[in-house]
Amino acid sequence: MSYFLIFLAVVVAALVALFLVGSRRRELGRKPLRSEAVQDLLDEGLSAPVPNLPPVLLPEHPGTDDVDRVRFSLGLRGYRMDQVDQVLDRLAAELAAKDAQIEELRAQLANPASDQPAGEIEEDRSGPETARGAAMSDLAIGPDGKPRCNWPGMVGNELYLQYHDQEWGRPVHGEAKLFERLSLEAFQSGLSWLIILRKREAFRAAFAGFDPAVVAEYGEADVARLMADAGIVRNSLKIRATINNAQAILALPQGTSLESLLEQHRPAPRAPGAPVPAATAESTALAKTLKKLGFRFVGPTTAYAMMQAVGLTNDHQTGCWVADEL
Repeated sequence: MSYFLIFLAVVVAALVALFLVGSRRRELGRKPLRSEAVQDLLDEGLSAPVPNLPPVLLPEHPGTDDVDRVRFSLGLRGYRMDQVDQVLDRLAAELAAKDAQIEELRAQLANPASDQPAGEIEEDRSGPETARGAAMSDLAIGPDGKPRCNWPGMVGNELYLQYHDQEWGRPVHGEAKLFERLSLEAFQSGLSWLIILRKREAFRAAFAGFDPAVVAEYGEADVARLMADAGIVRNSLKIRATINNAQAILALPQGTSLESLLEQHRPAPRAPGAPVPAATAESTALAKTLKKLGFRFVGPTTAYAMMQAVGLTNDHQTGCWVADEL
């Protein structure tokens, strides 16, 4: 009997040792939930987790599915769920933007004769937002001899010129048109605006002309259809956010519209020649208001980009002929 007990103890000890070694190996192959994009949120006072619980870890190369997997686990560890969502939405957006970049680069490699200009895939927003945080440089002269904002890649690109001259910074009215601008700004995150412009008609077809009442009724079959549509940016998080935002528009309190919310947060005019900001106090307040009303993928930077696009602020470069017209 004593030999059996000794044997049983040895077996149990060996199993425990194997479990501990395996756990350690799995832990070494993972990393804590951190990224530069969300570090600022963590520094702003993310509530502490329940003591004595192991950290929530992600794989070395996480994907959006991994982000969703840890969302509930973080809640169990005592984090406030609104803070968890804020952090993970930012991380998910960062990962989704990288996925979209990879998709576009693969398309370029598959079609080397494409007319897509070199350098179009960029990590951050480009085009109207390129000069944020710094004073704009010399004006660009278009083929008609008119001075314009110095957006990289615009001169010589008719689609880009048309957008600059006829749309960007000019007033936009109506829920469908504003919903379109809001959605496209969210889809652009991590990409060049020129990519979105080229896919714009496909986006309009895919999202029923951005009619909030129609998009709000989209279900899982529509999500699958959109994910199979090569004409748009196929990102499940952004697709679902667009559907969610259509539902949020329909759920706005009586007498409130997306247009009225934008008008309530109209930013103060920027001094001529001053740097174009990435965000303002007004865009930050708008982003918070929209989040409380159920909107997703609308941070302060995206909110300000929309303000610029729909004419709430005139951020055309000083000397640009459009700036003078506005």
